[in-house]
Amino acid sequence: MSEQTHYARGYSAIKGLRVLIAGGGVAALESVLALRSVAPDDVAVTVLTGSKEFVYQPLTVLEPCQPGTTMHLAWSQLAAELGVAHIAGRLDAVDPDARQITSEEQGQIDYGKRSCSAGHGAAGPRRRRA
Repeated sequence: MSEQTHYARGYSAIKGLRVLIAGGGVAALESVLALRSVAPDDVAVTVLTGSKEFVYQPLTVLEPCQPGTTMHLAWSQLAAELGVAHIAGRLDAVDPDARQITSEEQGQIDYGKRSCSAGHGAAGPRRRRA
């Protein structure tokens, strides 16, 4: 069999691919869920989040009238249940040529592919130039 595994709807993944998802919101969680449904065993996923919890933001509008309605889930628990790695830290810089990101808390982290899922109001990482 070839090094590529083909999936339904034309998706394909290379075995051993390492994906880094930077962000801790809905887009990051949806990226994890999509990768897990398309390539459950072929892709190593790491989520770099600046917060310890996933907070489902649309429900926060109910907090003033209905305290406790906002969904808070620990990223460490979500990551364990979804079979992905979790790193607590903020994305500071991206070096696409070296395929590395820099986090002040964690230092340099290598990746194969990256997804920056920065939410509303996020400043975003600096891109390193040679």
